[in-house]
Amino acid sequence: MNLKNITTLIVFTLIFTTSIAQAQSSTECNLQKENEVWLAKFKQTNSLAEQLELIQQKIIADSVYTRFKSKITTPHSSTIINYTDINNNLCGRKILFTIDSHKIDINEQPALSPIVRNITASNIKSIQYMEPKTAAALFGAHSEKGAVLIQTKNNEVATQLKQTRTP
Repeated sequence: MNLKNITTLIVFTLIFTTSIAQAQSSTECNLQKENEVWLAKFKQTNSLAEQLELIQQKIIADSVYTRFKSKITTPHSSTIINYTDINNNLCGRKILFTIDSHKIDINEQPALSPIVRNITASNIKSIQYMEPKTAAALFGAHSEKGAVLIQTKNNEVATQLKQTRTP
């Protein structure tokens, strides 16, 4: 190969890899659409077991989104919580899930994952969805997309949740 062919190959490779990187980083985040689709399914489901299965799937699916951390913070910085996807696209907010009044986010507390997976319909007392305005009055910015409150029948799950809490 001569120098001209090598130079052309290098330029082509650079252009090709740059365009692929830009295409990947410009993909849109699907969190808000996923929230809408999930909520529609959840509201149509009357079975406690099916609701619980949808909740477990959503909590695990949402684990791909991580909390956005501002590069610059001041004493007057906003406390609004946003999430990013794997490409660092700003995604908005997740639906808040609580079990026995404990916020469930397996990104922040991975030890909660087995607890979430092991909850069954037989140990659920109630599942309630709170609309965003009502949820925001109780939980603040974390619940801008609404909240799902799960109450269990016994203290076993609550005890497990307390044991996994970080100080």
